[in-house]
Amino acid sequence: MNFLETHSFKSELYVKSENDSVICLACRRKCKISEGNSGFCKVRLNKKGSLMVPYGYVSALNIDPIEKKPVYHFMPGSDTLSFGMLGCNFRCDYCQNYEISQVFSDENIKNISFRDISSDEIVSIAEDNNIKIIVSTYNEPTVSIEWALEIFKKAKNKIKSAKTGFVSNGYLSDEVLEYIDDHVDFIRVDLKSFNSERFKKLTKANLKDLIVSIEKIYKKGFHLEIVTLIVEGFNDTKQELKEMAFFIKSLSSDIPWHITRSHPDYKMSDINTPEAKKMDDLISYAKSLGLNYVYGGNYDTFYKDTLCPKCGEKIFERGYMSLKYYGIKEDLCPKCGGKIYGVY
Repeated sequence: MNFLETHSFKSELYVKSENDSVICLACRRKCKISEGNSGFCKVRLNKKGSLMVPYGYVSALNIDPIEKKPVYHFMPGSDTLSFGMLGCNFRCDYCQNYEISQVFSDENIKNISFRDISSDEIVSIAEDNNIKIIVSTYNEPTVSIEWALEIFKKAKNKIKSAKTGFVSNGYLSDEVLEYIDDHVDFIRVDLKSFNSERFKKLTKANLKDLIVSIEKIYKKGFHLEIVTLIVEGFNDTKQELKEMAFFIKSLSSDIPWHITRSHPDYKMSDINTPEAKKMDDLISYAKSLGLNYVYGGNYDTFYKDTLCPKCGEKIFERGYMSLKYYGIKEDLCPKCGGKIYGVY
């Protein structure tokens, strides 16, 4: 038996099809998987007419500040216990965690790095370190969503006021959004491009489906923050930023948007890193379009702090992936009483 077979259990998120095939319901691809094969993600397997999915290990397990995700409006200054597994349902050429996300889809990646661990052990680590937030991240949470949910349910039963979250590409199916409802508190989603052709070329997925997913994540009441990684020559025009901004604003002008700086990696090792001045200019432009919380990331910028959109009072001051000043009163600006979007 190979690694995937020995580290899997039976999922509920599938329907049977003809000739022992199954249709996976985890993401919007809805892969039809014949017996003995896997879905696009390479980690959800059809074994004798049952869908077997990742279980019982981590590829990474760390205590991270929530600002590292980046998530700025959900319990700022808190530590998270963050875990990842292996595999992804996207194929992004600039992936910065490609050694775990693409390990089964890229024949050039030879080593499988993992650690056997139980869900009870993960929850105990959080409890022993007084950590109240557990996050599925590093690779795409959707491909191992059953394992994440087992951990989250146990955490919420064992740790008072425990919170949970996904750092995701957002390609979650309607069935999964129902499946995780009441068990996941925040979802941080990547919006990689607003050009359908470029998005498909990068991810091998459909932008329209992602847009539907983001709309449903917000409307179902999950705390939502969005990240766009700026890559020169790919998504760095003001026109594309404007289209993204108008889409986000159509849901709510309060949704935090993190516009982050790329660096060369994986199959895009020859790209140029955008200059800080260009990043500041793009963020300033995005803020001018009527969004209340627009941030810069992956470089030293004054666009890390949270200001009250009503009066301009500084609510949070941040350092590098850290919180330096916490100035909110419940969820209100201490100066003007304006409501600040988030969970505090």
